[in-house]
Amino acid sequence: MVATYIISIIILILITWLVLGVTKKAYSRRWEDDEETPRK
Repeated sequence: MVATYIISIIILILITWLVLGVTKKAYSRRWEDDEETPRK
C-alpha cells in the first residue's frame, strides 16, 4: 500500500513538472515575441 502511494505521488510530481515546464516554455516564447515586436 505504501509503495503504490509513493509511486502515485512521484508520477503526479513528474506530470506536474512536465506540464509546468511546457507551459513555462510556451509563456516565455509568447513573452519574448510580445517584447520583441514593439522594439522592432
